[in-house]
Amino acid sequence: MKRIKRNWQWVLMVGLIIAISSFTFVKCMGEEKAPEQKSVDVAKPDKFEISKSAITTEVSIPATKDSYYDSSYPSNKYGSYTYLDVGYLSGDGNKDAIIGGFDLSPVPSSATINDAYLYVYAYGYYGSVKGIDVKRVGGSWSENTFCASNAPSIGSKIGSTNLGGNPPAWWAFDVKSEIVNNSWLTDSSKGQNGLYLIHTYTSGDNYIDFYSKDHGSSTPYLWIRYTCNCSSGTCCDGCNYRDSSYSCSTSTEYGCPWGTSCGADVGYRSVTQYCSGSSSSCNGSTSNGSWNVQALCSTSQTCSAGNPSCVTGSCGCACSAGACCDGCNYRSSSYSCSTSTEYGCPWGTSCGADVGYRSVTQYCSGSSSSCNGSTSNGSWNVQASCSTSQTCSAGNPSCVTGSCGCACSSGTCCDGCNYRSSSYKCQEDAYTEYSCTPERPKGKCGNDVMERHQDRYCSGSSASCNGAYLYDSLTLHQECSRHQVCNSLSHACRRKASCD
Repeated sequence: MKRIKRNWQWVLMVGLIIAISSFTFVKCMGEEKAPEQKSVDVAKPDKFEISKSAITTEVSIPATKDSYYDSSYPSNKYGSYTYLDVGYLSGDGNKDAIIGGFDLSPVPSSATINDAYLYVYAYGYYGSVKGIDVKRVGGSWSENTFCASNAPSIGSKIGSTNLGGNPPAWWAFDVKSEIVNNSWLTDSSKGQNGLYLIHTYTSGDNYIDFYSKDHGSSTPYLWIRYTCNCSSGTCCDGCNYRDSSYSCSTSTEYGCPWGTSCGADVGYRSVTQYCSGSSSSCNGSTSNGSWNVQALCSTSQTCSAGNPSCVTGSCGCACSAGACCDGCNYRSSSYSCSTSTEYGCPWGTSCGADVGYRSVTQYCSGSSSSCNGSTSNGSWNVQASCSTSQTCSAGNPSCVTGSCGCACSSGTCCDGCNYRSSSYKCQEDAYTEYSCTPERPKGKCGNDVMERHQDRYCSGSSASCNGAYLYDSLTLHQECSRHQVCNSLSHACRRKASCD
């Protein structure tokens, strides 16, 4: 009945306007055929690099239930309609929409939300386009039974918008604060309850028609961009690194806490590995439990580190052969097990620099039969005196004739002899990147065109300019007026009708 009433009002109004002037405007209401859908690009915020190691993901989550209510018909249900009415009609009353059933399970609960928008497609309107508030839904509801008389309470205002302009157009509502502050990622009921679209103008007849989920195309959805540090690994919760108190591995160590003499028992203890807090791998600190008896050894047996069983044989001997074994026990760490000569360049590698040599003494470790302990070095002595056309090369006992100590002779990253350091800028303004003001969403009126430059540096190990690229800070490329918007592809401001 209410749709018929509205259509008759519309027919009379159109007839009167046609009789007065040739002015026309859009009107989509009742069960009339909706205007042909236009292809409209959804404006989303520019993407800026957050961290070299971060993983940024975008996900679109469709609404699985929606409806609206009419205050003049408190028992009427519109859950199966292909449109959602939001506005006010003096003959009908208030019309507000509810959109929910969002499944946020694709977004990890520990993710950092960078942006979140509710997108709805406005295909028709009556009156003039006014702003709409998006508000929190105060409880659960069912699409099949939702009506004005049983609607959940309307919560606090999240934001408002008239982005998109006159229909047909996508309208975007910034709902990041609601998802973050109201714990949508950890409380699935919040996404199921969804959001209200509440009209803000009641001084005259005015409403907007949006496509509902039952329309089949251009249906409401939630767009989220989020950041994670990782996606898999023992020390990754699916999104972020686990902290350093998280136990990622437990193993058993077998050892000889009571010595290796005859009759010394074999011990065991637990070894717990923790996450580092900065990696998805299990590579943090370890903590050891108390030693316990693993095996009781007889007087003819002893313990061998790493072996869970008693060893029968040498009975107390840790070894039987080796440079650092005296035939039974490991030699002490003061025992010299090897002496060698090292050839090097203690006086540099410039032209005329002499070749040096020194003795290197290796000691036992005190815990192994191999010669693998610490080393001590003697003083440098001249091994070979080099002429001005010769130089020293580490490990070579003789002077080298040739490049005379130079790593290079030419190249952008060569100073004529040595490679320039990695802090040397070898190519300036290698690339210029254009973007829009990061503090404002793309498509915002008055959003300026920004630029930043990319310089290239030497690698420090090559004469070619093949090191890292580094960006400088964003600077203003072109300032846009309030009637213009930024176009980062053309590097210029462009006039936008909806900004007038």
